Amino acid sequence: MTAPGTVVDVVRDTDSEGDVTYRPVIEFQTGDGQTYRITARIATGSPPEIGSGMEVLYDPADPAGATEKTFTNLWLFPIVFVVFGMVLFVISRIAAAMRARRAVENGARRPPGSVPTTAPAEFRRAEAAIGDDGTMKYRIVAKDDAGNEYYSELLDEDPTVAIMERGNQVRLVERRGRWLVDLRTDED
Repeated sequence: MTAPGTVVDVVRDTDSEGDVTYRPVIEFQTGDGQTYRITARIATGSPPEIGSGMEVLYDPADPAGATEKTFTNLWLFPIVFVVFGMVLFVISRIAAAMRARRAVENGARRPPGSVPTTAPAEFRRAEAAIGDDGTMKYRIVAKDDAGNEYYSELLDEDPTVAIMERGNQVRLVERRGRWLVDLRTDED
């Protein structure tokens, strides 16, 4: 609940560097007529004027734990929390894009020069990522009979439907020392 309060005194504090700050002592009445005094949690560099008004927020179950109604008391923590969350979200998206790009650049998740146990491999999923040019790119992930994953190079269009129409099988080819998913059909 809120209640109108009046500054009745000022607490003067000096920090270790000699800077002086001021915290108002605020008196207010609850809805049942009881009077309480609180010292503000937020200090300022200039003393507040005694007799000036200041709104107070209090819990009717604990009016002695009231605080001054200020922007800082109401919104500082939520704003910091939202900004921090947004920064973490952006960092996680960048990290995911970098992992996806690195996986495509590295081809299969097998040691270089190893030979896949089967060819063709079975289509598992299509993944989307943002390419270097800022456009949406796709890659195909396929698995061989041993469960090893292979990737296609980045593609401009999602070929999932075409692959499924061909029976979920894709061909594996070795390019630049890496095994990659090849999306060309035998007719290509």
